[in-house]
Amino acid sequence: MKVMDNYNSPIDLTAEQTACMAYFKQYWDISPLGDEHFSAMVGDILRAAHAMCGGFLHKYCGSDLRVISGSREDNIEKGLIHDSSVIGRFSKLGSEFAWYDCKVQLCREITLSCISTYVDRVMFTSPVYHLDVVELLVRRLRLRYPGVQSLRPFGYESFTTDYSDYQGQEELDIQAVRDEFKGHDVTTGRSFEFPVRLQLPHVAYDDICQGRSPDYVAVASFFTHFSDVIAHNNTVELMQEWQAIDWTGPVCFNDEFVVPEDGWVSKLWSFRFEHDTDIHRLT
Repeated sequence: MKVMDNYNSPIDLTAEQTACMAYFKQYWDISPLGDEHFSAMVGDILRAAHAMCGGFLHKYCGSDLRVISGSREDNIEKGLIHDSSVIGRFSKLGSEFAWYDCKVQLCREITLSCISTYVDRVMFTSPVYHLDVVELLVRRLRLRYPGVQSLRPFGYESFTTDYSDYQGQEELDIQAVRDEFKGHDVTTGRSFEFPVRLQLPHVAYDDICQGRSPDYVAVASFFTHFSDVIAHNNTVELMQEWQAIDWTGPVCFNDEFVVPEDGWVSKLWSFRFEHDTDIHRLT
């Protein structure tokens, strides 16, 4: 499994889909669906992830943006990039001076937007709503592909006979499971990584102890993984736009800075600089 610890390059979703399907077929019996319907079902899940998560960003990318924002604020307060024509007029503001810099405001606003992932469906970040969406998707897939309800990991029936809580989890070599998966690690902490969730001990625990059926676990695993890959790729695009902005220039105000159009920066700047930037009224 390739660990994605930066935003330097996007993930090929087609290749990722192929890796996920190949791994799944190693450990699950797909005969109730057949290979053609299995491939179609995974394609449906990917399209659902695009529809629901097309505006998602990696939830940790805001911390990288704060580094840029904090550096600019510090430089402004230290006088390194002050505009001599306006610094005197802002002398009463002290440490709040940086707030009136349009780029600092942009960075702070986008940081907040990254935390909320910038979607109209912001409540999707709630675990409860995530479960609701997956449950709806599972119900629809059951109607479209009747065999999905019979999906099970190999050896499931014998493993769950006289089952006890957490059976087999301690013996599971999680690192070996991760190493075997040819896809990427893009988990954001909502659950175990894609390959671990699909392992027999975890599927049995979800089913018997948590009330999440095997087909639900399968669909949720694909959906969550694809959602996180999409968020990663969106974040790569945002970072590329971010790096193209000149963060070292002098203090600027709203009417002096043009946000790039049709990109993530313009999407995320949900409201323009709202502070009163009329210098004569501030002094």
